[in-house]
Amino acid sequence: MEEHRVPGVVVSVVVGGELQHAAGYGAARLDPYLAASADTPFQTGSVSKMLTFTALMQQVDLGTIRLDADVNDYLTSFQVPPAFGTPITPRHLLTHTAGFEDLPVVGLLAREEAALLPLGELLERHLPNRVRPPGEAAAYSN
Repeated sequence: MEEHRVPGVVVSVVVGGELQHAAGYGAARLDPYLAASADTPFQTGSVSKMLTFTALMQQVDLGTIRLDADVNDYLTSFQVPPAFGTPITPRHLLTHTAGFEDLPVVGLLAREEAALLPLGELLERHLPNRVRPPGEAAAYSN
């Protein structure tokens, strides 16, 4: 934490679906100071992408998802509209080459849990436009 100037973290260890350890270290807030605890919420940001990518690759290993299939084959609550004559694939999503515009973080944050939308509903309402053919260029996209 000191080396990377991280003011606070929460660490949880789960083994076999059971919580084995949870603790907060450092500060949840600096001014006024508030110590981090096991219950301190921190925004995960892009760390969740690695968890999502790992889960996706586990499904690829199991044969339930194909990296070069149309993502619409796996979507149930909405579909990505066709554009450029080429579907978006899981591989495009993993490599940030899907061709979506990068939108502000619309609807991903809320002051109350009740205001959060399920991901499928959020994407159905706020799906970014496709602005380039998939696979053409890498462009960071949430």
